[in-house]
Amino acid sequence: MVLTPAEKQKRYRENLVKRGLYEFTKVKHAARMKVYRRKLTGLIRTKYLAAHADAQRRYKGKMVSNPNKSSPTIQTVAKATKKVKQVLPKDPIKKKLVIQAMAESVGLLPQPFAPRVSRTLPLKVKEAILHYYERDDISYQMPGKRDTIVVKEYAGKKTYQKRILLYNLREIHHMFLQDNPGIDVSRSVFAQLRPQHIMVKSSMSHRVCLCLYHQNVSLLIDALSKFINGPACSDLHTFTKILVCDESNEQCMFSNCNYCSNNFKLHVESKIIDETVKLKWFQWNNNRGHAEKKEQEGTVKECVQCLSQQIKKYLNHVFIKRQQSKFFEQMKDNSDDKSIVIQVDYADNFAIEEQDAIQSAHWSTKTISIFTAHAWCGPLNFSFALPSNNVTHNKYCTNTCLDYIISEVKQYLPDLKRIMFFSDGAASQFKQRFLFRNLIRLSIDYNLCLSWSFFATSHGKGVVDGIGGIIKRIVWKEIMTKKQCKTASDFVLLAKSKTNTIILHEITQAAIDASEQKLQQIFNDTKSVRDTQKLHHVTVVGEDIIECRLYSESTCCWKVRF
Repeated sequence: MVLTPAEKQKRYRENLVKRGLYEFTKVKHAARMKVYRRKLTGLIRTKYLAAHADAQRRYKGKMVSNPNKSSPTIQTVAKATKKVKQVLPKDPIKKKLVIQAMAESVGLLPQPFAPRVSRTLPLKVKEAILHYYERDDISYQMPGKRDTIVVKEYAGKKTYQKRILLYNLREIHHMFLQDNPGIDVSRSVFAQLRPQHIMVKSSMSHRVCLCLYHQNVSLLIDALSKFINGPACSDLHTFTKILVCDESNEQCMFSNCNYCSNNFKLHVESKIIDETVKLKWFQWNNNRGHAEKKEQEGTVKECVQCLSQQIKKYLNHVFIKRQQSKFFEQMKDNSDDKSIVIQVDYADNFAIEEQDAIQSAHWSTKTISIFTAHAWCGPLNFSFALPSNNVTHNKYCTNTCLDYIISEVKQYLPDLKRIMFFSDGAASQFKQRFLFRNLIRLSIDYNLCLSWSFFATSHGKGVVDGIGGIIKRIVWKEIMTKKQCKTASDFVLLAKSKTNTIILHEITQAAIDASEQKLQQIFNDTKSVRDTQKLHHVTVVGEDIIECRLYSESTCCWKVRF
């Protein structure tokens, strides 16, 4: 029997209740309609309000039961009943079925409802999906003090730092099913479970800090998508998958596999529709230290050749990126009070401004640096924000911050044996021979097993960026109420008055000078480390020896003695 639109909506709501998504969908729809109503103006707004009022009146009218104005007489009912009996089947069973169907059709009996067989997602699966959305290799945390969103929850409103998905929902759903072969969930349900503070890429008004390798290849396949048959250039994820036999195999991703060495020719070069067609494409290039996006023009064949030249570096970069992200997630899950994971980074310098400042004050703004860190210790987590008036971000500042963080963590975790540091690959701050040498000293001084892993280039975003954004937003709001913030000390006082979940401590110039005096001779005698820019993992293995690896779980390694 064909259902009316109202009955279809009723069934849809019942299915949402069974799957546990009714309240979530209701809140999401209410928020969407609120945004829609806010944007209405003029005549459209007037028509919408009139239609809404009319719908409310009709709904209230249905709720009021109106008695029939006229009722059929006994004679009329008797005649109609006689006519119906004459056409009913003689068989009592069939007669009963016909009468029952007629009663259901006019509403005297409820219509039989065969409930649709649907699955209710287990709580563990929902938690796994939410955790997957928040992984740093799936979405990255926005660092700005204004990059926040207020979410209405059952316990009230809560402010979250925004996260941006690195892929579209179709790609993320496909990746989730690949990483979790025992879970079967539809894309629609997977999309409905996306938290509100995790935004899709299209919601970003201005995207910055993207990866050079990914972006250049993406620009090329976007330009070639109309001139190549097949799905090879449809999107970046499909393009990567087609190039190799196995995306998790080091030999394939390092272009050392004999079986997939011709995949580019097979799936791209041989599928060119017309290689003489002229087209334009963009590429990012470094011009005297400045990144520029330049337009290039040529034939389809020339564009494919440009893409072919970048394949080896691109696949190498993708493999390192995925391996480091995978290792990072594994180490976080396996952390406890004896073996912990710490991610560190420098936040963007905070500009010290004042409310109601004069015009000339705009050109003499001072800044302070903020060293951020987050420690995963099993069930415990610690967040650090260490502001300083010194904005050089040099090796002595970094050492002072690391000394403070390690000493603080050891006070909370007396049984601590191992610390695994993670950071981006900034050569001026972390990925340098001085940090490698200092790692040995820290290991000896604190009697700890220390290692340092670097994320792939431009893929070091994480929770530390959120810490920087949160702490700057807290202080900024205080400044807007005419509170004074002129130094790092004032910054710490204002932040401590509003939060106790982040450990705040000022890194003074005296502490940095003491660190320089202590380490200057050691750093003067430090020799260079082979393939510093290529390595992504360093472990202290002796009093003056480190072990270097191309990526954290690589079987190939080399040792360096200082």
